[in-house]
Amino acid sequence: MRKKFCLSSFVQECSYLVDQGEKYSIEEIYEHIEKMDLVEWLEKTYPFGSEKGLDFSVYKEADRKFINEEYESMYIGYSGKHERKWGIKNNGLNLLVAWGVGMILDLKDPDTML
Repeated sequence: MRKKFCLSSFVQECSYLVDQGEKYSIEEIYEHIEKMDLVEWLEKTYPFGSEKGLDFSVYKEADRKFINEEYESMYIGYSGKHERKWGIKNNGLNLLVAWGVGMILDLKDPDTML
């Protein structure tokens, strides 16, 4: 999968959850970033085929690793600065969206396959 598509599809799934009224604390999102299990956690919480199900079936292990590592990198650089830098304080899913968009914009070689 191309890096750009990998991140873009993850951001779209997070945006969908925000639109559906889902909400998580910033701290809970940080916890899953630290555990390096963002995709797995969301996939388990919102199984494909359920009412608000997400489809991560296109993600291979390398794609999941890439997403977790990219978010970990943002976390290392910006944890605790979410409100000041992005104005986000009420929903950790919005932080995933904001960081994801930033990562997409900063991608070097976005068409590189994982």
